[in-house]
Amino acid sequence: MDSLDALVLYHIYKSEISVIRLGAQHLQNRTIGHQIIASHIKCTQDQVEASLRNLKDLSFFDEISSNPGWYANVKFREFMRACYPDIEPKAPVSSS
Repeated sequence: MDSLDALVLYHIYKSEISVIRLGAQHLQNRTIGHQIIASHIKCTQDQVEASLRNLKDLSFFDEISSNPGWYANVKFREFMRACYPDIEPKAPVSSS
């Protein structure tokens, strides 16, 4: 994990994002496009996409097969809670 990966993780956690899609979607139902993350953390879209792919390989995200993107999983949430106990995002939205 490099410093950009850590920045991407922090931004996603602090912003209470659950799903990241490729593209320019704005935050809606805790889903956002990687281009918006890039603009928020002031880096390129390719850097964010590469970081997300790296973080997926480290098992922080699960890939969504039906539409290119990533879902923040339990490893991501537990890791971030351990790193930032003072930030307590909302519980994940239940699909039931």
